[in-house]
Amino acid sequence: MLDLNVRLERDGFRLDASLSASAGVTALFGPSGAGKTTLAHVLAGLLRPDEGRIRLDDDILFDSDQKLWKPARQRRIGCVFQEARLFPHLSTEGNLRFALRQARGADPVIGWDDAVEMFELAALLPRRPDRLSGGERQRVALARALLAAPRLLILDEPLAALDPHRRKRLVGYLRRLRDHLDLPLVYITHEPREIARFADEAVLMREGRILLAGAAHDVLSSGAFVEMTGDPDPWSVLAPEVTGHTPTGATMLALGAQAFRIPRIDALPGEQVRLVVRGRDLLLSTATSPLEEISIRNAFAVEIGSIASQDGVCLVDLMLGASRLALRLPAATVRALGLEPGRPAQVLIRSVAFEGRSLEPETCIAGELDT
Repeated sequence: MLDLNVRLERDGFRLDASLSASAGVTALFGPSGAGKTTLAHVLAGLLRPDEGRIRLDDDILFDSDQKLWKPARQRRIGCVFQEARLFPHLSTEGNLRFALRQARGADPVIGWDDAVEMFELAALLPRRPDRLSGGERQRVALARALLAAPRLLILDEPLAALDPHRRKRLVGYLRRLRDHLDLPLVYITHEPREIARFADEAVLMREGRILLAGAAHDVLSSGAFVEMTGDPDPWSVLAPEVTGHTPTGATMLALGAQAFRIPRIDALPGEQVRLVVRGRDLLLSTATSPLEEISIRNAFAVEIGSIASQDGVCLVDLMLGASRLALRLPAATVRALGLEPGRPAQVLIRSVAFEGRSLEPETCIAGELDT
């Protein structure tokens, strides 16, 4: 568990931030100059704050009142930056062996064989960094950071310099980290889609201050996020369970007692997957009986949750069991439909995204599971 409350002023820039993070992915999001990298450097021990306190588990890393400061080499915090920063004179294996020595007998986060397998490094072990692609260097950097037995991992825009194909592949590796390793991961990004795909918590930053922190879904659909990005379309995240695959090439998913199908994805029955839904792909109906003669087949029974109004536009939450969807509607539409918290309705989903791939609904079938 990470707890941070610091203040720092350098060259006219002031950082004043409080942050908590537990196991899972906490994304730092904001425009250039917001202070994301400065905060990461403070946490890693590369910058010393003027005031405040940093605690990681039961270890105090910084306390201005006690005049306590642990340098980076004593913190066991792994860092992966936009540039991989591998040792150029060492092979991939040499870079990884160096990390094992840095662990100094600490409990390993991941073993050698698991690291090589997770990041598909076996064929890369003899090569030096100048013989690796950008995506390969980042995979080596991730494995090296983990083999050093970190208590926390910081990723500072590791996908920014990659082309779309390599970016998509590396997202898969990051998802494996989230799902298989029990440690906090602080992820810096400019891309909302990356938050939606694999972040558990999100933090909005501007001008050295934290504007909003909370569950990724709540932050992505917040007014503060809309104001920061200028994107009025809220993001929602669903986490259904795979129940099986059909012979016709569809994957069957379950959200509570409701089931639906999407084009086949690479996932095993019983596995929980993450689907990203944009507000523009939601249609709301107040009809409670099944909708007929429509092309969209993904229809779900929901309950209207909260309704927040601002400047003639309403953010409407739709409760789908334990899941939540969000869309924006004109206030006049909300009034005309008689929407109010607790009212039953149906939501139709035109498309979802899985690992960055759009899945259109024409092949999807709505339905219910026996309870």
